[in-house]
Amino acid sequence: MEMKTLLIPLKSDTERAAVAQAWERAGGKVLRVDRFWERPEIAAQAPVAIYGNDTFALVLAQVVGVDLATPDDALITRLAEVWTRRRVVQLLLGELAVTHFPCFVKPVIPKQFKAQVYASLADLEGETCDLAPTEAVMVSEILGLEAEARAFVLDGAVQAVAVYEGLGDVGAVFEFLGSFAKEHLAALPSAYVVDAGYDAQLGWWVMEFNSAWGAGLNGCDPDKVVACIAAATMSG
Repeated sequence: MEMKTLLIPLKSDTERAAVAQAWERAGGKVLRVDRFWERPEIAAQAPVAIYGNDTFALVLAQVVGVDLATPDDALITRLAEVWTRRRVVQLLLGELAVTHFPCFVKPVIPKQFKAQVYASLADLEGETCDLAPTEAVMVSEILGLEAEARAFVLDGAVQAVAVYEGLGDVGAVFEFLGSFAKEHLAALPSAYVVDAGYDAQLGWWVMEFNSAWGAGLNGCDPDKVVACIAAATMSG
C-alpha cells in the first residue's frame, strides 16, 4: 500500500480512532483536521487520503485537489436478481403508483429524503412533497432481513467483512460478496464498500454500496481496510 497522510476530522469517534491507529501501525501519518474548508498544513504534492463524513470529505477533497472514488449507488437497479434476490428498479418520483407499495424507496441523489420502507404512496408523498416528480428514485421489493453484513473491497477482492446486525455465517457472506466483487470489477471503483442482507430462505443478497472514504467499520478489522481507504482517494 502507498502510505499517504490520512486526513480525518479533529472530532474523532471510536471507529475513526481505530482506523487512525491502524494507519499508523501500517507506517502512515494521521492529520486531524478542524477547519476542513481551509487547506491543512501539508506539502503541496504530499499524497493524502481522506476518511470522514460526507461534508468533511467532499469539501476537503476540493480544497486539497484530490478525487474520491464513489460507487454508483444506482448500479443496484441494473444487477441481475441472482445478486439482489429481489426486483429493484429506477423510476421517477411521479411514476410511483399505489400498486408499488409497500416498498423500499431511496433517492438516487443522496439524502433528498429518508431511504426506508414506505407503507403507502401517501406516506412517501408526505416525505417528498418538496421534490419535483421528475426526481429519480430506486424502488425495491421488500425481503426478510435477518442479518446485515459489510465488506470493504479493493480491486475486486474482499479485504474485510463483518456481520454487524443479526446472526449470519461470515464465511458464506465472504464467499458471496467475493464472487460479486470479482464479477463486477469493471462496474465499480477500485475501492468501495458493499452491504449485504440475509434471509433464511433466499440467503445473502446485495443491499447497497457505500464509499470507502466515508463508510463506518461496522465490525470490520481496521488493519484490513486501510489499503481500501487509501485507494479511495485519488490524485486530482
